[in-house]
Amino acid sequence: ITDAKQSLKKVLWAEHDKEKWLGSNPVVELTYDDRFMFLISVTMSIDSKTSNATEEDLLNIFLQDLVMAEALDRVEAFGGDTDEGEVERALAISKMQSSTSKGNGLLRRNKTETAET
Repeated sequence: ITDAKQSLKKVLWAEHDKEKWLGSNPVVELTYDDRFMFLISVTMSIDSKTSNATEEDLLNIFLQDLVMAEALDRVEAFGGDTDEGEVERALAISKMQSSTSKGNGLLRRNKTETAET
């Protein structure tokens, strides 16, 4: 999507790491403003019958990817109470538990902060 006043772009892709995404690869649709380098929206579609991830797990995995790509600051993504490595540990635990039950959103984001993703 391109507009004379805005430069909105939309990309769509399917992830390919079932282990990372806790059982089912999501299809990700991302809309961003190419001119101002601003993320507008992210939509993930996933097969809930084959996935062990909660909505919170998916959000945390996506935010972790943004942090690792240095596109988002760790404190902005997870709040000031998150220690270095806590995200990685929570995701690892969630992956281990995914083989036996639904994920339980082990990493809690600061509820006073809201992020539009």
